[in-house]
Amino acid sequence: MHPLTKVLVVLAALLSIALAAFTIAYTANAERLRSDFADARELARAAQEQATRDGSAHATERARLEAQLTDLGNQASGLQAALANLQRDNARLLADVKNAEADKLSVQAKIDQLSATNQTLSALISKYRDEVTTLRGNELGYARREIELSDRASDLAGQLEVALENNRSLQEQLVGLRDQLAGSRRAAGGTMASAAGETIKPTSAIRARVTGVRKDPAGTILVQIDQGSSGLLRPNMELSVVRGQQFLGKLVVQTVDVSESVGRMDYLGRAPVAIEPGDMVLSLVQ
Repeated sequence: MHPLTKVLVVLAALLSIALAAFTIAYTANAERLRSDFADARELARAAQEQATRDGSAHATERARLEAQLTDLGNQASGLQAALANLQRDNARLLADVKNAEADKLSVQAKIDQLSATNQTLSALISKYRDEVTTLRGNELGYARREIELSDRASDLAGQLEVALENNRSLQEQLVGLRDQLAGSRRAAGGTMASAAGETIKPTSAIRARVTGVRKDPAGTILVQIDQGSSGLLRPNMELSVVRGQQFLGKLVVQTVDVSESVGRMDYLGRAPVAIEPGDMVLSLVQ
């Protein structure tokens, strides 16, 4: 036999032996591999089921997380809106604070101004109080002096009244003596000192006031005054009627009583002026 053939046969035998060994090993391991494959497939199925369950749980968790995320987004939007509102409120409050500070400064300025005004008024009040105290003292002094002068004037008025009464008494006696002298002259055939209707000029100062005004049937204005024969008034005596510094006309006495007289007005051709009670009647125009 050819040596190569022998070598090939030997190789074939060796290969057969190896193949047999491999076949035996495969046959021995095939069942184990099949069991392992079944176990692996069961594990894969379990893993698939677990993965499916995990996927469902993940989807549920994802949906929950997405809903939570949506809620958180809505909360974030609400918080952002609240933050914007708070920022606006903060800006408004800051503006209010600035306005309040400005108002505070204005009020403080007014308080300072009022304080200065109060100090000025206090000084003025103190000054006025001192002046009023001084004026009161002066007024009291003037009042005391006025009381003293009033008492003095009352005393002088009483003395004057007594003197006037004495003067009236003397004047009445003088008038009686004049009347007696005139009667004696008429009895002796003497002539009258004045013709009938002729006015008489006063020989002494006379001062009276108008107490009434009326008209007689002829339209003549008759004036009543508060002086009579005791004041040296006589019929046909001519007096002046004045009001203040205004001359109103002449009064010619017609009837004379002891304490009052009545006369007619003579305006001396001037425009008549209404005579009123209280107008003065003088022997001379003052």
